[in-house]
Amino acid sequence: MSKSCSSVTLSLRCREISSSMLDYLDGSLPPEEAAMIEEHMRLCPDCACFKATYVATTDLASKAFSRALTETQRALLCTKLRDALRSA
Repeated sequence: MSKSCSSVTLSLRCREISSSMLDYLDGSLPPEEAAMIEEHMRLCPDCACFKATYVATTDLASKAFSRALTETQRALLCTKLRDALRSA
């Protein structure tokens, strides 16, 4: 549990929050468990920050990987990968 929420009695620990974050964000948790996570994050600034960082990171990664490579970029990437494999 983080120092910021150690004095508050919470039904979920910070570690459980982090391991359930993907399921929470995609809506696959039972409503009761999602409500407990929301309550925990309301009381725990560290976990609220973790959620914000997680969302921002996944959004950024999604945007980064959504762009198609040009033929030139694809050829360069293949060349670099082949060279790396040969030197490994």
